[in-house]
Amino acid sequence: MIRHHDRLCTYWSKPLETQRAKALNPTAVKDWFRIVKEQIVDQGIDPENIYGMDKSGFPPSNQGTQQVVGRAGNKVQHKQGGGSRENVTALVTICADGSTLRPHVIFKGEQLMTRWIQNNICDAFFSVSKNGWMDSELALQWLKTVFEPLTCEKAAGRIRVIVLDGHSSHYSLEFLQFCILHNIVVLVYPPHCTHTLQGLDVVCFAKFKKEWHSALSKFEDENQRAVGKDDFLAVFGGAYMQSFEPEMVRAVFRVTGVHPYDETVITAQQMKPAELTSTMSLFPMELNGPSQPCQEGYRHFPSP
Repeated sequence: MIRHHDRLCTYWSKPLETQRAKALNPTAVKDWFRIVKEQIVDQGIDPENIYGMDKSGFPPSNQGTQQVVGRAGNKVQHKQGGGSRENVTALVTICADGSTLRPHVIFKGEQLMTRWIQNNICDAFFSVSKNGWMDSELALQWLKTVFEPLTCEKAAGRIRVIVLDGHSSHYSLEFLQFCILHNIVVLVYPPHCTHTLQGLDVVCFAKFKKEWHSALSKFEDENQRAVGKDDFLAVFGGAYMQSFEPEMVRAVFRVTGVHPYDETVITAQQMKPAELTSTMSLFPMELNGPSQPCQEGYRHFPSP
């Protein structure tokens, strides 16, 4: 190291799952941008009709180790908070013109309680599920009650494009049929590539999670208890409104090359971990198992 100090430098490493390292390869990236060009650029889709949607979990407690200040001489400083690992999911939808749709919050529960939806400062929609996560039924509900009503007037009959990940809830037959009937095109990121290609992951969610954890800590310090469902929207809403300014939203599409179109945004250095394991295959790949009937239904469902 000493002999080569002029050519070497130290860095902080960042974990990258093996599947993700292998998946972000030149073949997958080239085919992804081919699809983006065909479905967005060549079709003349304006930025006000290009959308990205992603979801993330928000456990209502700051869990794990944190740096705090305490009395000298103690090996461990305890911080009061909740031990619950109950999850709340938020769906965030953004547009390439810099706007955002109302977020969709999914609580864990059998039925929605009125006290959970007080202090709704970010004007969110609500749902419940048994585990607090998205499923096919809730994805269809989001499409029908959030996305379609909030975007159809601006589209004025023109094609709308939604770019999202490959979670199975997005591709039920009913979801895809509704999209076809309402002139909505669904573009799917290549498997295990969202860490680089999905703009909400790349740009917005890092800031959102930082604001969220900061808001959680502030609430816990001031109230000496964890955030409950009754408090969730007030805390969540403040973090949300700090995280999605129009310029940052536009940057989501710019840095991932979707709008303005730029297939050079993914560098050779980013794809380097895949060099030793890259293989050639057809894209998109055929889906097996329960996803295949949905794929076939989407292909053969008659156009309006």
